Amino acid sequence: MWAPRRRLDPEWMDRPGADPRLIERALADLRWVNRSLGGTGALLRGVDPFLARLQPGEPLEVLDVGAGGGDLALAIASHARRR
Repeated sequence: MWAPRRRLDPEWMDRPGADPRLIERALADLRWVNRSLGGTGALLRGVDPFLARLQPGEPLEVLDVGAGGGDLALAIASHARRR
């Protein structure tokens, strides 16, 4: 079975000299994809069972690896406050 070879070089957004305008545009696109194609909603539904087990004031710690622009972490925090 064919599989692509793993790339070890930095993602283009993490490279020195990356154009900040292109980075902001890419992050805006990621925010749109997450909101419009259901990624944010799916994540929040996945977090709900953990929120339901918390006592009032008890923290929920989430590690967002490859966080992009942080829009999913912000969505979780906002959702948790409402719940």
